[in-house]
Amino acid sequence: MKDLIKKFQDGQSVEVIEHVLGMVDTVENMKYTGTSNTDDGLKFIANRIRALIVKNVMKERQVDIKTRKEETDVWYEELQDFISGLADADWIDLDFRAIYKYDFTSIYNKRDEIKDYLRDTEYENLFTIVDRFTAMQSLEGNEEFRGCYSERKADWMPLFKEALEYALIKVDADKSEKEIISYINKAMMTKFIDLQMKRDNLKRIRKGNESTYVKVETDEETDVWMLMFGKTLKHIGGVEAFALWLTPKQVKFVTEVYNIIERDLKNNNVDAFKWNKDSKPVLKKRYLAEQMGMEETNFKQTLNRCKKKIFDNWKEVIASRFK
Repeated sequence: MKDLIKKFQDGQSVEVIEHVLGMVDTVENMKYTGTSNTDDGLKFIANRIRALIVKNVMKERQVDIKTRKEETDVWYEELQDFISGLADADWIDLDFRAIYKYDFTSIYNKRDEIKDYLRDTEYENLFTIVDRFTAMQSLEGNEEFRGCYSERKADWMPLFKEALEYALIKVDADKSEKEIISYINKAMMTKFIDLQMKRDNLKRIRKGNESTYVKVETDEETDVWMLMFGKTLKHIGGVEAFALWLTPKQVKFVTEVYNIIERDLKNNNVDAFKWNKDSKPVLKKRYLAEQMGMEETNFKQTLNRCKKKIFDNWKEVIASRFK
């Protein structure tokens, strides 16, 4: 493992990348406890990738199962009838607590006894329904699940490849196996999330200890004046309508800030804004200050002074425009 990583860091070989990504579909679930129970520590990295893909697909499938509730209601009612009938056969040792959670292990284990108890058609119908419920929750038994897995893997693998390359460059290959695996997995996952968010225009919205991810996209139809002042100046002649109260320098300042915001909206520069939980843009004043070549504090004070003058004279401008 260490030799492959060092060769990659020296630019001699990409074998370590190919090796890890090539194991994603076949690696067994494992947990690193500090001592390797495998001849290849890189399996723990491949397993980390696989685990995230499977977890994501499981969530998607659970949502899909819920949306198909009407279809499964009939199966559910038939299943309940069969379970009630099996409960009468108290000599068949079934785990009903597990069965009600859709774990049918005991039913499969007692297949022969159930077959002796039920008529042939009832027996066949029972296991048809049980197999359906089992398939909906099983990767091995669910073609739709495997299809979702393949799609998710194809979508994410380029990102994982780039994230893995990043982690391998950063890791100290002279550390212990445990330290190397731990570092690569953490660095790879952090980079993967960053790449995914950037590609999909996702932003993390933090509120207290909770985080929400929202998809963001700028709209060039967004009213820049509303972003700047919470009021629109579109229908009253823009900032020039306040030229009697703003200094020429302030008019120039407002105009330049407006142009920067308008440009970023047109170019879909999502990094130029903060975002609220409703995926609406909010001014990032530190960014705007940098664009204006100003200190952030000075920028905020100048913007607030302009805003105050606009608000203080708002009614007079409106009256003069619509009298």
